[in-house]
Amino acid sequence: MLWRGGTGHRRICRAWREVAVQLAAAGFLVFAAARSAERLEEELRKEADAAGRLPPRIVALTMDVRAQDSVQRAFNEVLERVGRLDVLVNNAGVLVVGTVEMVSVSQAEDMFQTNLFGAMRCMHEALPIMREQKSGCIVNVSTIFAEIPTMNQPVYAASKAALDALTLGTREAVRPFGISVHSLQPGGIVDTAIGASLSNGDRFEPDANPYPIDALVKESVFDRIIPKGQKSAEVAKIVVDMALGKVEAAIMQTSEFTKELAKAKLKDTTGNSIVALRY
Repeated sequence: MLWRGGTGHRRICRAWREVAVQLAAAGFLVFAAARSAERLEEELRKEADAAGRLPPRIVALTMDVRAQDSVQRAFNEVLERVGRLDVLVNNAGVLVVGTVEMVSVSQAEDMFQTNLFGAMRCMHEALPIMREQKSGCIVNVSTIFAEIPTMNQPVYAASKAALDALTLGTREAVRPFGISVHSLQPGGIVDTAIGASLSNGDRFEPDANPYPIDALVKESVFDRIIPKGQKSAEVAKIVVDMALGKVEAAIMQTSEFTKELAKAKLKDTTGNSIVALRY
C-alpha cells in the first residue's frame, strides 16, 4: 500500500497518519510517502511513544506528487522492496480559501497539480502493477464539498469534483482486472489541523477584498460543518474497510451528515436548493 501526504515540510495531517497506522494494524506493510520522509518518521515515532505502543509497520518514503520522476522513484522503491502493490490511497491535498474572484489562476493550477494530477500520476504508476497481479484497490480522498461547493472554497471543490469524476470514469474500466476504485467524501475532521495545507486567495489585498471571506468561512466551516465533524479514526476506519474489500460503493460519504448533504443534491437537479444552504 502506498500512502502519500501532501503537506510537505509541514506537519502531516493527523487523519492520514491515522490511516497509515490503522492499515498497519490491519496487517498491511504501509509505505507512507511525503515530501519529507524524515519528518513523517519523526511524527509517527512520537505518536507511537505517546500512545505507549511499538512503531507500526510503516516505511516512510520521499515523494512529491507534482513531480513525475519523484513519483516513479517512490513506486519503484515499493516494487523493489516487496514486489507488489495492493492498495493506493491518494490523499495529498492543498486548499486555497477564497471566492473564485479571490483565487488566481496560478493558485488554481497549483491546487489541481496536487489534488487531481498528483492522484493521476500515482494511478498511472499503480494501475499497471495492479493489472499484472490482477488485484488492487485505489482510494481517492475527496470531500463532501465536491458535491456541495462552498462559497469560500469553490476552486478547491472543483479540483475534488474532478477527482470524483476520475474515480467514476475509471471504476468499470479496471474492474475486469480485479481492481476496485473508490472516492471518499469526508466532511469536517475535528482533531486535525487544516492550516498546514491552507492558504488564502491572492488576487486582493485584505483591505481591498470586496468579499466578507472571514464571515463566509465562519458561517460555513465553523458554524455548520465542524460541529458535525468526525474524528480522524472514524474516517481512517472507512479507508481500511475499502482496502479490505468491505465497501462496494464507488463514492462514499463518511458520516450521516455528509450522506444527507449528498442526498439533498441528488434530489434537486437544478442545484438551487444546495446553493440556498449557503455553505
